[in-house]
This record gives sequence, C-alpha cells and structure tokens, in this order.
Amino acid sequence: TPAAAPAPTPAGATAAAEAPAPSPTLAASNAQPAGNGAPNARGLLVQDAVLTTAELVNREPASASACTAAACSTRYPSTVGTITFWTRLSGGSVGRWVEHVWLWEGEEIARVRQNVEAPTWRTWTRKKIQADWDGEWKVEVRADDGTLLAERFFTIEKQ
Repeated sequence: TPAAAPAPTPAGATAAAEAPAPSPTLAASNAQPAGNGAPNARGLLVQDAVLTTAELVNREPASASACTAAACSTRYPSTVGTITFWTRLSGGSVGRWVEHVWLWEGEEIARVRQNVEAPTWRTWTRKKIQADWDGEWKVEVRADDGTLLAERFFTIEKQ
C-alpha cells in the first residue's frame, strides 16, 4: 500500500523527513520528554520536539534552545531568519503521518504533512520568519487523526 502523499508545502515553509535510523540522544538539556500527554489511540508519540535556528547535523539539531518543554517559550529577534521545528516520533508505520502546524498570533500560517513510516522517525519543518512577524508563535504536532501530540511556543521580538 503506498504511503500517504505529503501535502503541498505552503510558501515560506520547507519540509524534510528521513528514513529510520538510530536516534542519538540530544544534549542533556533536550533529553526530557517532549509530548504534552498520552499518545493518540493508534500509539503515535512525540519523543522529542525542538525549536532551533542551528543547522541539522546527521539529521539532528546541532544545538537547540535551552527550553524544549511544552510549558516554556523561547524568544528570538525579528532578524532570526529561519526557525526549524524538529521532532522525533515513535509508533510510526507505513502510511502514518503527522502535521506540523505553525501559528502566529493564533492564526495558522502553515500546515505541513510529514510521513512517519517506521517505528522511530525524525522529521522537521522550517519557517522563514519575516521581519514584521513579531509576536507570539506556536508550532503543533498533530497526528493523522487530529490528536495534538506536542506543541512548542516562541516569541519574535521586534528589533
């Protein structure tokens, strides 16, 4: 059975996914559980969810914000450029997917479907932040049944 086709990537957002591979542990500051609660009914679970402005090295964030828990927020200047939202999931299989939903001031800016085709899967999306997009941001990880699996918050501060 063919896997679900990825949704088109909205303007300004890029997406990438990778085949399963052993997932090295992130730096100690990122080793805490990433999800907001229980997995959905079909067992998909977010193991890590990280915001970063750094490049990915070996499909892992080279560095990440010190704040990776769901309850905290990271601040970036309006000149930040691109922010990457990286997730490591478990419970995937062929045909499974999640969506990274980018929200600015409560309004959806981008929704990018990402395949999750193995028991452990890493995936990421990127958003180029425009200089006038200051304010409150949230990125959600939603399962293929719509369940909210994790969310992260950040603020863009006007320079």
